Amino acid sequence: MEANPIIIGATGGSGTRALRNVLVEVGVFMGVRVNASDDSLDFVEFLDAFIEPILSKVHSPNYRLEDLPKEFVHTVSEQLLRCVDKYRSDCAPGRPWGWKNPRNLYIFPFIRKILPNFYFIHLMRDGRDMALSNNQNQLRSYNRYLFSGREILSTPEASMRFWSKVNTDFSKTAQHHLGARYILLRFEDLCADPRRVICSLCEQIGITNQVADTNLDKAVASLYVPESCGRWKQLTKQQAYFLTTIGAEGLRQFRYI
Repeated sequence: MEANPIIIGATGGSGTRALRNVLVEVGVFMGVRVNASDDSLDFVEFLDAFIEPILSKVHSPNYRLEDLPKEFVHTVSEQLLRCVDKYRSDCAPGRPWGWKNPRNLYIFPFIRKILPNFYFIHLMRDGRDMALSNNQNQLRSYNRYLFSGREILSTPEASMRFWSKVNTDFSKTAQHHLGARYILLRFEDLCADPRRVICSLCEQIGITNQVADTNLDKAVASLYVPESCGRWKQLTKQQAYFLTTIGAEGLRQFRYI
């Protein structure tokens, strides 16, 4: 029986590399050609080429293909299908498979168009930690499309605003279209109780029967908990309050406040 694809997306710096390693240890094919961040190289050029043209027209990860020109949709869909076919050529038939790239958030409608019955793991990390991260690549690349007229500044305030909008907008469309196949996973929960969370995740993506205790042991051992978790708590009360106020919608929706 054909396995349902498992797609990982997030705002950059959320811990997708750690999650990918966990899935590899429990037997999911997650690619052989990867970059330093363990993103599949089979998709990087595609994402580089098409995300900005998409966001320049729709200004949010919550969009419909009908919002884009038909010929453009056809071109992007064909290119993505080629990327998937090349990627899957390395995967044994019947094996669970998927790929991770944080920027998968922005091509969700196209993934829906070419792949049936996939799972989407939306990895979440506290936006206040994200606001203090050195990884602000998505902010620098896409902020101007999401917040028209705003100057592109890699500040904690801009990052917090970006995190809240991208994640809340994406969660709306993913929940609506996928239902139970949309999996919101908080990185903090994974780090706090890895065995329980990994077992639950395996059950949600339908690979429980294929995962032995040794696989779970390896998956738990593979998980690296960065010292940066909770770094926002080192801020002054005023600074923390300011960031929390800016990102209140997302922080509240994803149970951080």
